[in-house]
Amino acid sequence: MLNKNSHRVLFLFILIVILLNLANFLTYLYKIGRPNLGTPVSWECSALSPSPYNSTKIFIGIFTTKDGHRRRSMIRDTYLQYTSDNIMYKFIVGNQLSPELEEEMNTYNDILPLEVPENMNNGKTYAYFKLMAQIFDENQVDFVLKADDDAYLRLDRLEYDLGRTSRNMSYWGFLVGDTFMGGTCYGLSYDLMKWVASSPIPEVYKRGREDSQVQKWFVWSNINNNIKYEMRNCRIQDHIDSGTCYAKEIDVDNTMIVHYLKKDEHFYITHEALANKTLLASH
Repeated sequence: MLNKNSHRVLFLFILIVILLNLANFLTYLYKIGRPNLGTPVSWECSALSPSPYNSTKIFIGIFTTKDGHRRRSMIRDTYLQYTSDNIMYKFIVGNQLSPELEEEMNTYNDILPLEVPENMNNGKTYAYFKLMAQIFDENQVDFVLKADDDAYLRLDRLEYDLGRTSRNMSYWGFLVGDTFMGGTCYGLSYDLMKWVASSPIPEVYKRGREDSQVQKWFVWSNINNNIKYEMRNCRIQDHIDSGTCYAKEIDVDNTMIVHYLKKDEHFYITHEALANKTLLASH
């Protein structure tokens, strides 16, 4: 049996462990609350492969809600007009359907409901990747992307970029701080998406800030050193009027994705700026 001194030592040890964990948690909360996790924003990009693949199949899940009919219509009328044979897409919603949404689903056949209630940070992203792993095999898709419905995607530039991106455990997007790809639009190579769907860690820890949670899955499963972080900060940005640290003027020759288009006016102006620019060979 333990004597009184042993009890005191054990109590102090447990108390120290609790306090350290609390300090780490509070530090984490402080860090994620700061712009770009408290580090200067980098506008760099990882190098593209000099040897492109013959073709690259891409699936884009555009996250929306059952009440987002107006924004879905805008997206259909703008950048989705420029899809190629290599790009597939669906609007991703939760399972709380309405008669209006069901009618829209029947009309356009481009809305995919998940078997989870509508949410942002309570497992929708995990459910999405899980379903994608069930739908696709490696001959059907090379990259699976998650995009916000307040983002404008220049699809030809996106296809060009991913056609020159490694398909081996690749994690693609705008790198926030030095940790995770921001939720604006990020993607996983097919093999990494399959890992997410089959690994126990993502299933257990599916809840949390949806974009940073993805990167935690890699860290907590001890595979982070095997992940290729494909950073595209030089081509992904927030709208100049958003007021965020990721905001800058559109570069009509290089910008690939513009986020934080909360206002319809900003969405259409972005479309006008980017839609008619030819993809240059240097991109």
